[in-house]
Amino acid sequence: MSVSSDALRNGPSLIIKINGVEYEAFEYEFEQNVLQLSSPWRATLPAPNGKVRATDGSWLAASEVLTLGSKVELFECDPDVQNGKQIPRMTGRLVGFDDSESPDGGYSVSLSGFDLGWHLISGHGRVFES
Repeated sequence: MSVSSDALRNGPSLIIKINGVEYEAFEYEFEQNVLQLSSPWRATLPAPNGKVRATDGSWLAASEVLTLGSKVELFECDPDVQNGKQIPRMTGRLVGFDDSESPDGGYSVSLSGFDLGWHLISGHGRVFES
């Protein structure tokens, strides 16, 4: 299953929890496929003046929040589904980020990562012995 959205449209939104702090992405895309070892995701956060806004209203410097390898949890929510309840989609790691400026002067941070994969989370195979 592949999902993508742009917050300019009405519909689902993505909450990204990085090290326990929640942020809302204005663009996102992720893929879930049990046949893959790990599934990729990407999201974009607005970052005026190099700061990202948490869902609790606090502003944090992007350089302090974004650390490669950080634990990331993705939750999708839609006002038309279960009254907007956050639905867990995947747990993974942050593997890349890049800041950019749009032609109209806005700043954003693009994040990318991979989930831990069903195989890595659910696999409890026996250790090989020689």
